[in-house]
Amino acid sequence: MRLLSSSLVLALSACSIAQTPQDYAAKISSQRASCEARASSQCNFINSPVRLSSKEIILPNRALPFYATQNDLNFIDAKTTKWTAPRDTLTDGASIPRVFIKVIGDPRSREFLNAATMHDAYCGRGNENGQYYHVAPWQSVHRMFYDGLRVGGTPATKAKLMYAAVYLAGPRWSKLRKSTGKTAPTTNAGAFAKQQTNKSLPDQGVTDSQLLGALAAAKNFIVTTNPSIDALEAFLTKTEQKLLRNAIQNRLDEAEEHNAEDPAGSTGYNPVSPGGAFP
Repeated sequence: MRLLSSSLVLALSACSIAQTPQDYAAKISSQRASCEARASSQCNFINSPVRLSSKEIILPNRALPFYATQNDLNFIDAKTTKWTAPRDTLTDGASIPRVFIKVIGDPRSREFLNAATMHDAYCGRGNENGQYYHVAPWQSVHRMFYDGLRVGGTPATKAKLMYAAVYLAGPRWSKLRKSTGKTAPTTNAGAFAKQQTNKSLPDQGVTDSQLLGALAAAKNFIVTTNPSIDALEAFLTKTEQKLLRNAIQNRLDEAEEHNAEDPAGSTGYNPVSPGGAFP
């Protein structure tokens, strides 16, 4: 039997030496506040509610139709950072990963719309050429989504569950773009440099069934402990590490099985790639 890829073994080891959820929670809590209620000078939407065009826009492989915004929408978070969803931002009013819609339900409620529109401006499909797409770290953008939900009137339990959904299966990115707009969030990308990965969990081989199980565990944690948003983020970071260990172990098992069937290695099987084979 051929030896397994050393890079895969190192990847498995890396999961166990990543910073602890407690370390990560301490770091973010010292740098970011959260919006749990509306305030006069912070945690407010400006030009709310967002107004949408009546024309449906259909994007490939998307379950819901999109609509373009007819006005700029601004949001001031708890750190008085200004976020902007400019006019013509495309939104489907959801932002919840498709795999979780059956669990959370139809996310297109009016109370979600402002937060979803703002989130879409920074990482949503159809806005790749927008002024603010990927100009802030994914952690900040997802956290802003939670704050926007709370300011919009979403109950804490529901907002935390929706936040868990975008954290576990939402988009991630490592390269920040320079904004082409007049304003952009003041973010500290270096604060997140040690976060374990900037690839989405589905892109790393975590399956839908594993994600659904993780969301169910997060829901139970939210309902039974009523955690702060920092405590929930620490829980999700720990969950992420477990999911990635399982995904890597699954690929190790697949490699063992494949190598047993093909000891000569004639197919060039690559267990590091979720797809399993070189192009």
